[in-house]
Amino acid sequence: MHTRTATVIVLALLSTAQAWSQPRVNSAFLNTASFPDPNKPKELVIVREDNTLDPSNACPDIATCTKMYRLEDRGDTYRTYDIESVRIAGTTLTADLAEVPTSTKKLTFVAFNLKATPKIGYLEMPVSPQLLQLDVDETEAFEGLRSPVIVQYQALTPLTIKPNDERRTRAAISSALAITDAADFDRPYPGYVESIAPVGQPAEVFELRISGAPRGKKLNLQLGGLETFNGQAQQATTTIQTIAIPKGRADATLYLQLSAEANDVKRERKYTIDTRVHDVWRTGSRWNIGPTLDATFGNKTAKAPNSGALSVDLRYFIPGTPTFRTNITVSPILRTDRSRDNEDLGSDIVLEAVIPKLERSLDERRKEEKRLKGPPLAIVWGWKLRPSVGFELGKHIKSSSAEVDNTKFSRLRVGLSGALEFGKWNLSTSVQHRYLFDRELVLQDGSVSTISDSSKTYGRVDLSYDLGVVGLTLTHLNGRQPPAFSSTHSTSLGLTFKF
Repeated sequence: MHTRTATVIVLALLSTAQAWSQPRVNSAFLNTASFPDPNKPKELVIVREDNTLDPSNACPDIATCTKMYRLEDRGDTYRTYDIESVRIAGTTLTADLAEVPTSTKKLTFVAFNLKATPKIGYLEMPVSPQLLQLDVDETEAFEGLRSPVIVQYQALTPLTIKPNDERRTRAAISSALAITDAADFDRPYPGYVESIAPVGQPAEVFELRISGAPRGKKLNLQLGGLETFNGQAQQATTTIQTIAIPKGRADATLYLQLSAEANDVKRERKYTIDTRVHDVWRTGSRWNIGPTLDATFGNKTAKAPNSGALSVDLRYFIPGTPTFRTNITVSPILRTDRSRDNEDLGSDIVLEAVIPKLERSLDERRKEEKRLKGPPLAIVWGWKLRPSVGFELGKHIKSSSAEVDNTKFSRLRVGLSGALEFGKWNLSTSVQHRYLFDRELVLQDGSVSTISDSSKTYGRVDLSYDLGVVGLTLTHLNGRQPPAFSSTHSTSLGLTFKF
């Protein structure tokens, strides 16, 4: 009965998601230079989205245009191209060239005194393909574990990529892709174009997702293989900033915390190993699939949970609005304790609510400050708060209690996770409250008892100081969690490794 109800809920949510409209993707380029009409290869169009151009910028002949504009090839052999006339229409300047440029590698359009509102005056614009990195919203369509670098490519000429040719085009671009680290003797990194899609029609701007770049790096990106102009292959370059190094358990592919403490007075020693391994593979535009291993073990003195879980997570990001969206995760999962006397096999179905105003990481706020031309390092605070609700359904395939062994279980789980960042300090917490619909095992000081229609809470608090891939973390665990709901009350201080 519970499984049928959960399935209906999942199907209803996914049906609702398909009914919602996808957000419209717009070009990030406000200023462009291109040859948009294939039938007019000498017609150069300059667009200034933020400026209204004055009609007096027009010129009717070469002699007049030479005093106002210049098209320069600043390559090894400097030369200029005559401009026969210039027409003005709102935010668009159209220049008719006397001949087609032979190269665009260092081609630059120059206006000596371009009259516009707001004021422009002297202007230089490269006439070549352009690249621009977009900010990644990690709550919209992926988790941020291996978030791709998203760039937009502004072409010189309109391009058409047929659906049957997309794979071939992605392969060609990938072969011409170069990702290098200038700070490490131009060290190269592998990269691959996951997807390419036109932005608007006719297609002069394309959005690309590029994977393979390491986390926490400022890199040079060179991209080609998409177009030719006057018989020459075109390339574009830009600088990209990849996703930051993980802050903790939630955003790390591999998280490992080692703790060892000794008390010479009480002759006690505490050892704890806390690990989480989680990977993500993108399938389509809104599906993430990946395995998760989550385990915490310690000796008797440490009073650690001594339990772990292995799951395969299928997450769907439901299209929402800029102020609210959700994602749903279905996970076949195996939970076990250290002795393997108690094991649960079942599935978790979790719905998370994402409220962007409550999820403003320090990195995100600093990027926003930089866009506003402010000092990014003046921003020192970041925060996150995310509620969730889930169902846990399955069977006790092993139990220390004969009464519970080989019986089914169903639980309602309500969760809340949060984090507060201050510079290199990070305080994160998570609380899970479970209501048990069936009789289940509870271990209390090694003895066995069963309960019915009860509830159990489990919480975790981490205070860490970030040193990059290494951190110093103080962790407190308290409460009870499946499969045996043994009591946990543990505090540990140790080194954390996160990748």
